[in-house]
Amino acid sequence: MVEAGLEADTDADDDGVADAFDPETNDYVLQAESALLTAQQTLNGVRQTTTDAKLAQNVVDAQKLVADDTAKYSVEGVDVSTLTKVYQVIAAGDSGFSAGDYYADGAAFGTAETKLVGYVDATDASDELAVDGTTSKVTVDDTEDATVDNSTSTVTDLLITTTYSALQLQSRFSAAEASLAGNIASKGETADLADQLNDDIALYQANNTTNAGLTTLQAALQTYLAKVEAETVTDADVVTVLEAASTAEAAIFDSKGDSLLADGATGDSIESLVSILDTRDTLSDAVTAAENAFTSTTNGTALVTAEGAVETREDQIQAVADAQADVEAVTTTSEAYATAQQAVEDAGEALGFTIEAIDSGIEFATDEADLFIFNSDDLENTPNVVINDLTSDDALFLGSDFALGTEGSADNNAQEVFLTEVNGNAVLQLENTAFGSASEDFTEITLTGVAQADVTIENGLVSIA
Repeated sequence: MVEAGLEADTDADDDGVADAFDPETNDYVLQAESALLTAQQTLNGVRQTTTDAKLAQNVVDAQKLVADDTAKYSVEGVDVSTLTKVYQVIAAGDSGFSAGDYYADGAAFGTAETKLVGYVDATDASDELAVDGTTSKVTVDDTEDATVDNSTSTVTDLLITTTYSALQLQSRFSAAEASLAGNIASKGETADLADQLNDDIALYQANNTTNAGLTTLQAALQTYLAKVEAETVTDADVVTVLEAASTAEAAIFDSKGDSLLADGATGDSIESLVSILDTRDTLSDAVTAAENAFTSTTNGTALVTAEGAVETREDQIQAVADAQADVEAVTTTSEAYATAQQAVEDAGEALGFTIEAIDSGIEFATDEADLFIFNSDDLENTPNVVINDLTSDDALFLGSDFALGTEGSADNNAQEVFLTEVNGNAVLQLENTAFGSASEDFTEITLTGVAQADVTIENGLVSIA
């Protein structure tokens, strides 16, 4: 992919070649070579300080220290798959345990009730909460606890504290990353999901009662997508949009989990996408928590730093390889361009033509036999061209890519030229893209004094009788 040296021209079709590629006015090869030299100097400079082999060895050494670490590290708030967070209700000020139903996290409670929070094993019906009337402390299995303040009806959330070795913390971190990567692989990239969700919300809001939560979410999505388009998106931006989707769940589902959106495919799609992004937010949080736990250890920090240095070096090596590929691609393109230009000139001379480039809105034929060459890049934003004083000795070369089209039955898979007549003058309508007939994206060339019946188009060559 050609990226280097295209500052002066755009690459709208993203084919790696500037749309207005003209080596005569812009030395693309020199620019690409300069970019390669800069990349090589950067890589060589950092290698003077630390070699690639040394960086790799640093990772090995740091990993050994993690494996050999005999310390145990406490981690609070660890998710345990067999434990489910529940609430049980007792009357305000009641120090005794009230038999009652368990309520899921987030359920509503009466104003005269105190919330007790705890964890129970969802697979063990006998595992229940207990309350100590003297200390107002809730316990589960006599090991994990949460405190309850009956006077203010507040609850301090129960935390499960577990100890891990540094190697186990690394394993948890790797597993969390793998879960997030698996979600992305199966459900799609966050940017793609956000783009689809943004479109769905726009469609839904246009055809249904406006949902304030979706409006807020859409604003977050559009901010994120603008950064994706500008290639300035950061990890923090991804977290922000995932959190926005998670927050939006309250706007599209009630406390019972029923949808608040109108029935229909668009609403269903929004619910599905928000659910996917909410799950991804949870997985992203799990990665962050696991990474923080691992990097809270000295050896964990050292390993992450060593791995980061290797990744940075790999990026620098890849930058050199990309720049080298740019030089080769630009050089090949430039040589092909020069060859094509020379071939046109040679052919023109062999046929006795004077070569004229169509590069302005008004052109004039000379007294000699002229071959006008059409290249849309030469015209930039000039959609209408008039060529005057043409005779039967003159011709226009449009390019072999053009096929003669039939009005009313255009082929959207071919780049076509249509021949019509306006006020007695032949008019050529040239599609700027293969789908020009659908987008009405044309360059129009009027041949003054030439009737449509006198024009022949074959293999991209326009002849005049």
